[in-house]
Amino acid sequence: MSTIIRVNSTFPEVSSQVCSIDNFSDLTTAQSTTIDVSGGVHLFQIIITNNTTTASFVKIWNHGSQPTISTNTWSVQPDFVLPIEGNTTADYTFTGIHQFEFATGFFIGASSQGGGYGDSSGATDLDITIFVKS
Repeated sequence: MSTIIRVNSTFPEVSSQVCSIDNFSDLTTAQSTTIDVSGGVHLFQIIITNNTTTASFVKIWNHGSQPTISTNTWSVQPDFVLPIEGNTTADYTFTGIHQFEFATGFFIGASSQGGGYGDSSGATDLDITIFVKS
């Protein structure tokens, strides 16, 4: 299956952007979300559905270029690592006045391992919806 990324334009009434990534499957490559971070955006919610029986970890970076894997380690440590059990949906909501700001880039990846570890091969099947606000 191929990965499908959809980004909805900014909604003026809430100054937010939504990015949906369907069938995220490649454990070896981080992807750009195409979220416009030029004015800085804050992550306020991410919903992850794991369509496999195996647990995964979603990695998120505020980085200007695509992180890569070398010897099972990401070239840049992720800013967020979110666990997702197999055959479940997880809703991560971030509140408060000090939400993390993405101003450099917004990349997302997945791994079968936590922390900064990556996979040199393998696949998963995740549906990811990301909500950010200005």
